[in-house]
Order: sequence, then structure tokens, then C-alpha cells
Amino acid sequence: MRVLELLDAVAEEAFATSYKKQEPDNYQKIDYLFRCRNKIAHRGELTFRDDSSKSVAVNLPMVESWWLAVANLMKWIQSL
Repeated sequence: MRVLELLDAVAEEAFATSYKKQEPDNYQKIDYLFRCRNKIAHRGELTFRDDSSKSVAVNLPMVESWWLAVANLMKWIQSL
């Protein structure tokens, strides 16, 4: 099961709330974080494909925004 499924459908069923629905911008950033992680792990490339299949080069401000999205997710989980 993908982490993103846990944050959406599984969380909705278990807690009657979905991170994807409650925090769509942060959810998207975490999605991109995992896409980038996969590209690094499997191809050694610091890029990912966005929802329109456009290749995106990762930069420091992007990584910082992903970090903040993960921190937000941790707060959300603790609130449950």
C-alpha cells in the first residue's frame, strides 16, 4: 500500500477525515516528495514528473516546502 493511500482513503475510513481533502496543497507536496524519492532511488536523478507529466528539476525552496508539508502532516497525525 502506498503512503498516499494511507493519507487519503485509509485515513478517511479509520478517522473519518482525509489528509488529501483537509490539506490538498500539503498532500500534493508529499506526493511530489515521494515521486522525487523514487526517481533518486531508481535512476539517481534529482527530478520528478508533475501531474501533467512535465519533468521538474528539484531546488532548495521546493525541498524546504516539502519539509514543511511533512511537519504539517505530523501535526495532523498527532491531532487524530
